[in-house]
Amino acid sequence: QNLQAKTNTTLEILTKLTNRGGQLINVNQWKPFLLKELFTIKKGSRLTKQDMTDGDIPYIGATAFNNGRTNYIANNTHLHPANTITVAYDGSIGETFYQTQPFWATDAVNILYPKFPITEEIALFFIPIIKALAKNYAYEDKWTLPKMEQTTILLPTTPDNKPDYQYMTQYIQALKYITQKKIQNLSPPNPPKSPSPHHTHTKKD
Repeated sequence: QNLQAKTNTTLEILTKLTNRGGQLINVNQWKPFLLKELFTIKKGSRLTKQDMTDGDIPYIGATAFNNGRTNYIANNTHLHPANTITVAYDGSIGETFYQTQPFWATDAVNILYPKFPITEEIALFFIPIIKALAKNYAYEDKWTLPKMEQTTILLPTTPDNKPDYQYMTQYIQALKYITQKKIQNLSPPNPPKSPSPHHTHTKKD
């Protein structure tokens, strides 16, 4: 029941942010899955500042900002692929980001390799739910890899009780559309056009 409440709350925040009137998704029929059923979870690798060399590879740290990126490096011996999700288990515990290019992750970050075809929309559906689950862990009780593997997440399912990735995709697409409309409504009106210099009026006698 606590898990259901956390899932409900994060989705309620999403819908309120996009001005859907606070419409709440009913998660009563959602099914629990262990994170390890959905992802292969790997631990990041330590890289000291002294060993870093400047480059264009994102270095993902345990931060809440810049999609987790704290530097750009040239080191490439412990890279993780694009289309994975990074989760800080130390420092800013639970900060979760979708990575769209290969990267190096610090050892304070776990990397979730999906066992299903992931898209940006599906990742954006997972992220707020994962972040809510992280609230169970304080700095003293880190969300380590073994604990993360055994963490339960609630998801919408198909009639055969598999995660409904189509629903997740459509939901995020709808939120993006509504958000874009909201931004357009906030945009200032176009300023009046200045009269063309070729159409000046002269006073008739």
